Amino acid sequence: MFDLACRQSPAPTLNPEPVTTVEVSCTSQPAPLRLRRLTRLEWQHSVKQALNVDVTLEIPDDEGLGFSTVAEAQAASVSLAEKLLEAAERTTASMNVGELSPCPLSDTCSPRFIAKLATALFRRPARDDELARLNETWRRLRTTESEDMSARLLTQVLLQSPAFLFRVESTDAGVVDDEAFAIRLAFALTGEGPDDRLRALAASGALVSNQNVRAEAQRLLSTAAARRTIGRFHVEWLGVSSLSRVSRGGPDAGFDDLKPSMEREVAELGAFVTLDDHHLSTLFSGKTTFVDPPLGARYGFAGLEGEGFRRVQLDVLQRSGVLTAPGVLAVWAKSRGTSPTLRGRFVRERLLCGKLPTPPPNVSMTLPAQNGGTTRARFQQHVADPACSGCHQLMDPIGFGLERYDETGAFRLVENGRAIDAHGELTRFDGGFRFEGAEPLGQWLAQSSDVRRCVATQWFRFTMGRAETAGDRCTLDAMTRTLELTDGDVREALLTLVTSDTFRLAGAP
Repeated sequence: MFDLACRQSPAPTLNPEPVTTVEVSCTSQPAPLRLRRLTRLEWQHSVKQALNVDVTLEIPDDEGLGFSTVAEAQAASVSLAEKLLEAAERTTASMNVGELSPCPLSDTCSPRFIAKLATALFRRPARDDELARLNETWRRLRTTESEDMSARLLTQVLLQSPAFLFRVESTDAGVVDDEAFAIRLAFALTGEGPDDRLRALAASGALVSNQNVRAEAQRLLSTAAARRTIGRFHVEWLGVSSLSRVSRGGPDAGFDDLKPSMEREVAELGAFVTLDDHHLSTLFSGKTTFVDPPLGARYGFAGLEGEGFRRVQLDVLQRSGVLTAPGVLAVWAKSRGTSPTLRGRFVRERLLCGKLPTPPPNVSMTLPAQNGGTTRARFQQHVADPACSGCHQLMDPIGFGLERYDETGAFRLVENGRAIDAHGELTRFDGGFRFEGAEPLGQWLAQSSDVRRCVATQWFRFTMGRAETAGDRCTLDAMTRTLELTDGDVREALLTLVTSDTFRLAGAP
């Protein structure tokens, strides 16, 4: 691996697919460079990639703009350092030193072992000064430890190095260098570092060509790691990443057991729409989803056997698209009842990228007590009260249209013995829209130009790890036009992003 990363090798043969041309009529401006720490899952996948060890990093992800990848939200603490040390110790206890060493491990072999390991974990060739320090550390360890234990302790040092924990990028005149670009591309599409092929392309200089970048991005998007990363985007974008912290106080037994399946459903559906179906509309109005037998039973599917997820057709009278996924509905609700406000906020902020006004000070958040009526009747106070209506008329009427699903995401037609009124309204987008139930709302979202723009924006934030700036308008316009020209092919929009100027630029920190 070390030899491959260091030598100037010919670029592998690239066979790009036909390009969807999007005319760019503006110039991107570099945003300040941000130091990005590996997320919890990126850490785990990077350890698996470099050391072939499955280990769990037991830390919560800090989220900014809804995503764990946003640099400004990534806090540092003593607790984090302790968790990273514990994870490094568990990792090295399980690693196979002989499998990782390029030669029978010994003091003579140690420089080669260290160079290989450092290059794999740093995602670039280790520098001479780094290797000198690591080799000195090996010599000190060997005064008291065996070769095997020295290898494990040295690996712990590498796992706690900033070169592993952070995506450190080198730049030249505001453009990231080839090594850094390869790392950007790999993490953007696969959630882990570059593989041998991508490193060889970077070393050969082939990644200066957008045609080559596109071809390599297409290859990466065909991997299992890309499916996993695209699934994770949807889990975070739609808020389902917080499902593990959701509790439901009602008598619905088994909700906690279903939470992992609910999250997995959203990930599988998002990956399917992006990589197989290629139509964004399917995410919002499609008649298919993915379930395992326990979640299938919640949907009412009988006779599902075995383990694992499989694609099923939805009951069109009850479900349609991701809006009706139980995990999404459960996250955007309260512990003992639904919340038209939360669900309306979800649609407006997460799906339409709308901005809501700040609530005025000293506004009472208390609603009338439940008295056997409907949630809609209780929440009507928000819309009627002048102190509340300015905000809530933008959210609650949308959420009313999703009232046929309770706080666990289960379908219902009656609440407390009364028929549910699922009429809703969405205002201030595309002239507004009145609807009844989730299906027509999903169909409207599926065709909305505002949704396409928002999807491009959300992918930009997740991939670039920051909020968009005025200098990014060109790239966001290009991504949005790609979605319009391809009938909502998000995969093509991602290819537009990684071949854009923005993806190569990095301003001063």
